Amino acid sequence: MSTDHTEKSDEKLEVVQPPKNLKHLVFQASGGGSSQIDLEAIDRAEKAMEKLSVSFNMWMEDEIDTLREAHTGTKKDGMTGEARQALFRAAHDIRGEAGTLGFPLVGQAASSLADLLSMLPDDVEIPDALIEGHVHAIYAMLRENASGDDNKTAVDLVNCLREAATRLLKAEGAFDEPEADQTEESSAA
Repeated sequence: MSTDHTEKSDEKLEVVQPPKNLKHLVFQASGGGSSQIDLEAIDRAEKAMEKLSVSFNMWMEDEIDTLREAHTGTKKDGMTGEARQALFRAAHDIRGEAGTLGFPLVGQAASSLADLLSMLPDDVEIPDALIEGHVHAIYAMLRENASGDDNKTAVDLVNCLREAATRLLKAEGAFDEPEADQTEESSAA
């Protein structure tokens, strides 16, 4: 994978600037033309999030049930095809939702699992203990409500899982440049 972005292309690119119309949701005009933060709007938003947060654990439990079911499927059907895809989708969904739902450490563990499943070819065997370690850790962190960096055990667990996953990914060449790029570079010389 080449990181050289200096190649020129005939393709014309258009930069699209997103509208900045959200400012009015936080700021309100006050006398004299100055703006101040609408603290009442922030307070209302925080109260709404507080009401929703009661459901966060339930939503995470549902996602983790899906992960555990997918994991059971890979143990039954093997780590191939649809079973592997189901496990990846479950880990991927948790990776994307966990931070928003107040479980960033769960998200990091799910991210590590999703990376293993997406970056390694299907013919590379991922040790069962590494998959199970991720699934059990995700479940345990939710059960123990280990949501922040103040939980040293959970932080250490996530770091160990990430380190083990990274070692396997490196050993299998998942971070190497694709062979096609290497062939192109050697023929250009």
